[in-house]
Amino acid sequence: MCVDLRDLDNNILIDRYPLPRIHEMLGNVRGGKYLTTLDLSNAYHQVCLSEESQHLTSFITSDGAFQFVRMPFGLASASAVFQRVMQRILSNVNNTLVFQDDVLVWGASEQAHDEALAIVLKKLEKAGLTISRNKCRFGVEEVEYLGHTLNQHGVKPKMKLIDAIAKAPAPQNKDQLRSFLGLAEYYTKFVDHFGGKVHVLRELMKKGCHFKWSSECQEAFEMIKEAIVKAITLKPYDPDDETIIVADASNYGLGAALLQRHEGRERE
Repeated sequence: MCVDLRDLDNNILIDRYPLPRIHEMLGNVRGGKYLTTLDLSNAYHQVCLSEESQHLTSFITSDGAFQFVRMPFGLASASAVFQRVMQRILSNVNNTLVFQDDVLVWGASEQAHDEALAIVLKKLEKAGLTISRNKCRFGVEEVEYLGHTLNQHGVKPKMKLIDAIAKAPAPQNKDQLRSFLGLAEYYTKFVDHFGGKVHVLRELMKKGCHFKWSSECQEAFEMIKEAIVKAITLKPYDPDDETIIVADASNYGLGAALLQRHEGRERE
């Protein structure tokens, strides 16, 4: 059940606990030969509301008046509160990532993986949290996590989302362009010189700019799609390899790449 809580959201203190940066999180996955993804069932509803707060969530239906006793979806602070709860529970577990109700566990060996997973499951059980068994994958060599595909070789965009980008038609208005750019920019780190490629499209999004789709826009649009479709697999950082930083800038963009030389070859 989803209740419109906007009036409540406008009159409460908002929890500003930050969500992790997904790209930074995924960069910590190193040596993940065996991987597990866990999904918590009805995530927010597993967090109890204090008795003095429950009446604030009251709502009326044809069957009477009700109030939530557990944290509802749609509450402005729900994501921040839940992230804090999950990180408090699993913060000290090695080889584990947590983003909301999605948990990733990995290990370079089957034993290391199983030991980390056992700790995670015990901590979740102790906290009274339950997982959705049908949405979990245990001890596999490749998983999809937060819009990416991960294995022991590194991380790359999720194929289903790559297909969606590849098949996207040319935008007809600013709203459609905004939607495309939002999806494309999620994979910025996989595309060389992304800022230069997307510059002409960003110009269209400026306030007061009339939306006119030119041949130059179409060329940039196709270039971005092709670059994402051909996205390389980014390797995890290895502290034992030689590290190279490459930086560049132009009048409308700047960027940098972290490279490493492994066995005589440069890798990203």
